[in-house]
Amino acid sequence: MLVSSLTLALACSISTPIEHELPYQELADRFITEYDLSGKTPEEVDLSLLLEQHFFSTRLGQFEVWIPGTALANKETARDYQAVCTALCVAQSHWIDWMGEEARDQKAVKAGFKALGKWVKGWKTSELGSAIQDGHSNALDLFKAKDKDRQLSAQLAKVMQSGSSIGTSMEVVSPVRLVLMPERKGFVEFLAFSGWLLPDQQPSFWIPGIQNWTEFRLNDLQVIALQYPATVQMEGDYEGSTSMKDRDVSGLEQQVVQLGINQLLAYQHGDALPTEVISGLSISMLIELYGTCHTRNDGDMRARHRAAREIFVSGGRSSGGRLPQNVAESRWRTDYGKNHYNRILKQVQKSGASSDKRNRHKYNSFLLIGDNESDRFVVHAPILGDGGLTEEVPQSVSGDYLEFLRAYNVAFLYWVQTEAGGSKKKSAQAFSRLLSQISHAGAEQSFAATIEGVYGMPLSNSKLDTKSLEGRFLKWISKQ
Repeated sequence: MLVSSLTLALACSISTPIEHELPYQELADRFITEYDLSGKTPEEVDLSLLLEQHFFSTRLGQFEVWIPGTALANKETARDYQAVCTALCVAQSHWIDWMGEEARDQKAVKAGFKALGKWVKGWKTSELGSAIQDGHSNALDLFKAKDKDRQLSAQLAKVMQSGSSIGTSMEVVSPVRLVLMPERKGFVEFLAFSGWLLPDQQPSFWIPGIQNWTEFRLNDLQVIALQYPATVQMEGDYEGSTSMKDRDVSGLEQQVVQLGINQLLAYQHGDALPTEVISGLSISMLIELYGTCHTRNDGDMRARHRAAREIFVSGGRSSGGRLPQNVAESRWRTDYGKNHYNRILKQVQKSGASSDKRNRHKYNSFLLIGDNESDRFVVHAPILGDGGLTEEVPQSVSGDYLEFLRAYNVAFLYWVQTEAGGSKKKSAQAFSRLLSQISHAGAEQSFAATIEGVYGMPLSNSKLDTKSLEGRFLKWISKQ
């Protein structure tokens, strides 16, 4: 099955994709100068020390959230940092909710995250701007946290790192370290610095198009941009930006929460949790917390736009330039996942049945459409598990196929969580057992085998009937 992977450097963009070379060493040198690393060799650089000296941090359960100290002098950035930290508390509480009785002391842990989130909301963001200069590198010290708040922070960190406490078998020693870069300039220069720091991995960092990336991995750091690249780019531009809050006020929190939860699940479950399940779970969480999903971290990540247009711009450069995109969302994202994508799946399923009348199965056909809106291809379930899709999908519909897979996985996981057990309560309980059993089963056992062990029926079968989970799911989709 074709899915998006968690890779060393995952690039995604909503801007006009200009993939040209940048002066990588020059950008790396700017980062080196800014963070007092001049004269050092890559071997002499200590990333942890770099963070401790120049970045501000907050420990929130499994997460350690870092941001350049100087960036917090900007009032909006300070408020964004507070909002993101609050959102990560809510997200972890929601994850404990999903784990249900599988998580030890569930109510106490949820209450702990609620209290921690309340403490974060109470920060005076005006004090963040001079924190580093005043000798405070973390929130507990800056805001003179009481003993009870310090103990709470330590307890939640311990709980989230203990597999037995949260219903998994994975004991996580280190935190998930998120490094937030508020401006495109600093983010891209960090990217270039990473290529200098890791010469053997330099080809993964010093490549055309990095000005459009929004996140990357550096050892155990998840570095996240808090701005999208500009929709108007001239050659060599890497500083222009577009706010993640333009389309939705919670867009920035959604971005960090999804990437953070992806990493948290990878830490807690290792290779036992398939990447498509990780992605599906984090998107489902966004929809449950915010009502929609406005992120661009999976599926068809190409920029999408309507037909090109020409207009006269007074004072414009004679050599020309790029106008802002007349963005057109794909049919999969027009309602931003408001209904866990089940309605668009029903439409595509219905179109598939109409276009594939020779197929005797009533629910397993889905019609894919090419970028030119004339190419058509019908893909057939089963989609999930070891015996999933074996058809070769034409390149002309590959973008629509990626969006279909993304939506299919999210909708299936939502159905499992709310419908597969016969009632919402029983479904939620079975879903909790499934999440727990995935890590206990380990990477040597397939997701399909684990889910069959929990639900007592195969994920899929040749008939795709109600004796298989996917067969039941397909019938449910048809009724939405």
